[in-house]
Amino acid sequence: MALEDGVIRFETMSKSFGSGSLALLRFTRGAAGAVVLVVLSLAAWIVLPTLAAIRRLSRADL
Repeated sequence: MALEDGVIRFETMSKSFGSGSLALLRFTRGAAGAVVLVVLSLAAWIVLPTLAAIRRLSRADL
């Protein structure tokens, strides 16, 4: 869902409207920053749960 939202925002970045889109662009200092933020967020959602699962499984008494 987040990836889809990021792609849609990236495709329509030149015609963004609404306070949410404008706040994101201002916070990230433009379209490139918004893309970087979405990519980093997606990577965190993939990597962090995987690392947590590996750690829990290594401590489990199987």
